[in-house]
Amino acid sequence: MEEKLKEIMAEIFGVKREEINDDSGMNNMEAWDSLS
Repeated sequence: MEEKLKEIMAEIFGVKREEINDDSGMNNMEAWDSLS
């Protein structure tokens, strides 16, 4: 399940799956854009 989530996040943010890890979030991913 965790690998599938990483695949989905990578596709949404336009990054390689290997770039997604436990520390990935809005504070350290340039592609993460929030409406809030």
